[in-house]
Amino acid sequence: MGYSQGQASITLPPEETLENAYSDELAMSISAEIETQIAELKKKASDRKYKKKKMAILNRIGTIYARYGLMEKAGDQFKYVLKKKEYYPALVNLGNIEFMHDDMEKALNYYRRADKIKPDQPFILVNMAKANHELENYGNVRELYARVEKIDPALAKKYSYLGTMKGDLDKGRASDAKRIKKQMLWYDSSEEGD
Repeated sequence: MGYSQGQASITLPPEETLENAYSDELAMSISAEIETQIAELKKKASDRKYKKKKMAILNRIGTIYARYGLMEKAGDQFKYVLKKKEYYPALVNLGNIEFMHDDMEKALNYYRRADKIKPDQPFILVNMAKANHELENYGNVRELYARVEKIDPALAKKYSYLGTMKGDLDKGRASDAKRIKKQMLWYDSSEEGD
């Protein structure tokens, strides 16, 4: 069976329409994928059997939202946790969200609060150094980075751009620094008790 050239024509919808449809489908897919996990965690958090792990479970809900890019929901969840208790993982994670939103002062506030609970944790010292670097507080960066080098040399090496002065980076290392500084490690405390 043959087709006539003039009869068949395909008109694609406008690009914006396709992008909107894709975004809507992606949002529904993400929601379907995580809502089951979230529901199970909420049920677990309300079970007396998991009372000692309740804060960790509630924090885990926030990390799931964050990993899927749902930062507003993640932030709301971490704030909910903090209303119940000054909880280290939620403080770190809220600091990360503020860092990602380029509010370094708020990020530092959360990181400092976390540091008061668990002083000298290399992970939080790196986060504080990164935020200070963004604020161009290089004296603080050097001091924090030196502490990380003493505690965890391998982690310090990963963030070696923090140990250099502004302008001292070669082009390749500057590119690596730009990529690394926005990487966030979400503190998932699902294995911890309160």
